[in-house]
Amino acid sequence: MRKSVLILGAGVAGLAAARALSAQDVSVVVLEAQPRLGGRIHTLYENSYLIELGAEFVHGENQNLFETLRAGSLPVKKIERKTRLFENGRMFDVDPWVRTDEILRRIDPAERDGSFECLSA
Repeated sequence: MRKSVLILGAGVAGLAAARALSAQDVSVVVLEAQPRLGGRIHTLYENSYLIELGAEFVHGENQNLFETLRAGSLPVKKIERKTRLFENGRMFDVDPWVRTDEILRRIDPAERDGSFECLSA
């Protein structure tokens, strides 16, 4: 008798589970409350702008993640260290890594595995 599995949610984890189980000849049904795949990965295209309503970027080049994204027909757009930010009614170019680098330089190397909470003081 063939096994059947119900997966709740078509985010990256649900899609990865469905893919892995299907490869093992398991019958899979994925239920998703939204009318789209991707879970927290949700990009709107407004005129010539991409507006991220969920996960904003993928770090590194994890092949399992990219295979899962391709299997779910989820788009990935490579950015060249520059993006646009809407703030105070204005849209402008930003380099997302400049601020990240500033924050990371403030962390004591002995505390690198600690919380960012210590930086708020």
